[in-house]
Amino acid sequence: DEDSCSQGIIGGATDEDPDLDDDGCLNSEDDDDDGDGVLDVDEVFGCTDSEAVNFDEYATEEDGTCIYTITYDLSYHSGANLVSYFVSPVQDGPFTIENHLVSLFEDGNLYNVLGEENAAQLINGSFWAGSLIEIAPTDGYWIKIYDADDITLVAYPNSEQLVYTLHEGSNLISFSESEAYYLSDVLPDNIAGTSIYSVLSETEAALYMNGQWFGALNALEGFKGYWFKTYDAVEFSFEISDDLSR
Repeated sequence: DEDSCSQGIIGGATDEDPDLDDDGCLNSEDDDDDGDGVLDVDEVFGCTDSEAVNFDEYATEEDGTCIYTITYDLSYHSGANLVSYFVSPVQDGPFTIENHLVSLFEDGNLYNVLGEENAAQLINGSFWAGSLIEIAPTDGYWIKIYDADDITLVAYPNSEQLVYTLHEGSNLISFSESEAYYLSDVLPDNIAGTSIYSVLSETEAALYMNGQWFGALNALEGFKGYWFKTYDAVEFSFEISDDLSR
């Protein structure tokens, strides 16, 4: 009847403009704007790529929300390495030392992880002890391994930009990108020298004097750990743009 075809045309269907929902009238409920055979009113938006980690088998329309893991190949020398992990191999839940970090290395090779204020130690090769349980994306760590090791980290990208909250003094932190960028390019101008005055890596250092950085450390790299020394507490994010790189 006419009420069942509100603001439409009773009948009125043609080969070019068919009555897709077979209700006997032509209206907006017959629209299939993308021609995929699913009516606009029935479209389910989501990730339609089966290769993505958040693939939705019920989605009929791609909405650009697909998430893909990224694979990183990392190498470490024997002894102490100053490292960080700005991305996690765990999508939902904590990135723990015992359940996740250890499994990236050869069996029994990783035996000590030290953060800025706490640590974890492998005891008798069988269990982990200490107050350091989880790996934080903004923190740096000293890890100790018996032998040189190459690991493969399959990680999920961060959904938001990392924000670093530093206290006065020495802070052990990560760098939030996988590639290397010049220190002077990625530190906000308003904190270089005024709040942050020195940066130290495992083997190099930089000191801010007279409006510029001096020292052998001129770039920051992903998966490395850094000591940032500050005059006062400060909160910031690294400034990364597409046209920057070392």
